[in-house]
Amino acid sequence: MTQSSIERCVIVGASLAGFRSARELRRLGFKGEIVLIGEEHHHPYQRPPLSKQILKGTTSKERVYLRGTVEEPFSLRLGVTATSIDQNNRVVFTSDHEDLSYDALIVATGATPITPPGLAPSTRVMYFRTLDDAVKLRASISSSMRIGILGAGFIGSEIASSLVGQVSDVVLFDASPTPMAQALGTHLAKKLSDLHRKMGVKTCFGEPIGVVETDAGSTLIANGSSKSYELDLLVVGVGVRPATNWLGQDSGFQLGREGALLADSCGRIDEEGVHFAVGDVASWYSPHYKKNLHIEHFESAVNQALNVARYITNAEQVVHELPFAWTEQHGHLIQTIGVRTEGSEEEVITKDAQTVVYFHDGLRLTGAALFDGSEHLPEIKSRITNSLE
Repeated sequence: MTQSSIERCVIVGASLAGFRSARELRRLGFKGEIVLIGEEHHHPYQRPPLSKQILKGTTSKERVYLRGTVEEPFSLRLGVTATSIDQNNRVVFTSDHEDLSYDALIVATGATPITPPGLAPSTRVMYFRTLDDAVKLRASISSSMRIGILGAGFIGSEIASSLVGQVSDVVLFDASPTPMAQALGTHLAKKLSDLHRKMGVKTCFGEPIGVVETDAGSTLIANGSSKSYELDLLVVGVGVRPATNWLGQDSGFQLGREGALLADSCGRIDEEGVHFAVGDVASWYSPHYKKNLHIEHFESAVNQALNVARYITNAEQVVHELPFAWTEQHGHLIQTIGVRTEGSEEEVITKDAQTVVYFHDGLRLTGAALFDGSEHLPEIKSRITNSLE
């Protein structure tokens, strides 16, 4: 398919990836109509500040909106959900009963929070994913509150870091004895767990957790195998699931092990190059690692959006960056570059307050994790790239 044959590009999902896809298409000279639809009523926004600046009260929700949203030359339809798709006739059906025909479709519907089995609905249990979730949590906290966080991954750990000191108790729960080891390696995961406890976060790791509500509904009881915790609120952040249900089981698109849409190295999810996927809903083929990778981080969403726009417009060459992620916790910057493969060996380098962990898979250097070592990132990125060639 050539750009001249695309009169309308529909983008489903006004996420970071969806918004950047629209903006990059225009920047690279796409002349056709662009329709961007989003389920939320907010303008497209960034997610990283939600678990940090919004919860700390250091920024407003208006400051997290993506720049240029109002002025961009494309149609932005908010509060609209895609309900199904007719792939053969190239039509998206929506909640406002409008049939959107398209010549190219970009799926950017992101992901939805996973509900832990056995966790009953309660006014004292909330999930953390959207801007509304962050604003609601910020408005509800008080210095006397006891807050539990279920899930000690990137988001759960950031929430704990942001809330400690603002409330009476912060308890971080995770079924793994070393949360975040899959991303950071065992050494840095243990270092981060120790940091949580040092900064006043109570941790309950490696234990099954049961949650019950008191008869009066005034508190929750989180029961570990060794201790129970009384909580005023439980924030759930155990992970997300790619939002693909609206496509239907007969769409013909392939899903990976994580439930994400399998895309090639240009983001295509079909052979014709009509349908694309970007962001948390997508698992792109990586020429570096010779397999599909499902990366749920800011930089990947931005890079994928840019590469889809490059492919559609044929204005620039597609460029494949190494996976990159970062998190700020308790005043420290933690970054990952590349991929930690299953069973990789860790090489730990510590100097002063900085730590760098290299991940080796045989003779290949596949990735690294850095604790307050950002100045080493360019050199490490180059080493990983050369090792993978």
